[in-house]
Amino acid sequence: MVEGEQCIRNAFLTPPISSNLTYKLSIGLHPWFVEKETEESLNAKLIKSLENPNIVAIGEIGLDKLAPNLALQERYFSIQKEFALANNLPLIIHQVRVAAELGSNLKNHTGKVVLHGFTGHLQVWEHLNKNQNTYVSIGAAILKENPKLVQTVQELPANFLLLETDTSNKTIDQVYNKIAEIKQCSMKELCQQVEQNFKAVFTKY
Repeated sequence: MVEGEQCIRNAFLTPPISSNLTYKLSIGLHPWFVEKETEESLNAKLIKSLENPNIVAIGEIGLDKLAPNLALQERYFSIQKEFALANNLPLIIHQVRVAAELGSNLKNHTGKVVLHGFTGHLQVWEHLNKNQNTYVSIGAAILKENPKLVQTVQELPANFLLLETDTSNKTIDQVYNKIAEIKQCSMKELCQQVEQNFKAVFTKY
């Protein structure tokens, strides 16, 4: 375990959630499941979820061209985006082949955004970061020696970087070690920077 490690786990949008947890949670309607909810039920569940003090973000939400009904995905994404903004919560975003659509949907969004499990080119992040509010979360994919992702990590400003394991069986230590190697920095420097970034995103003002 990385010293001082903090984590956020994704909860399903089915309150109530125990308030006795020792870790932070994000909650939201994933684009894979939009056809299972109505706008009314989505709004009710989002409102109910905020009774839990562990909720610090809305996510995973997002857009996915490999999943059905992109139009409905965009509608529910918009609802959750506005809910997050109204409640001063960041977004954790699932994105698959939707750079243009996501850029359009986030064009005027001023809240903090985290691109979950990012594996794209730096230019995709630059396109989505017009408001200087979009962070990139890198996961175990970086351990696969993907030249495109390595270049992204090399060129990404360190103050927009977060790290994750998601559902991988790899440890967060492995991810940190690899990122430190690519960024040519010490583990201490990387940990301090990621901690600052984490606080910048997930601390409510």
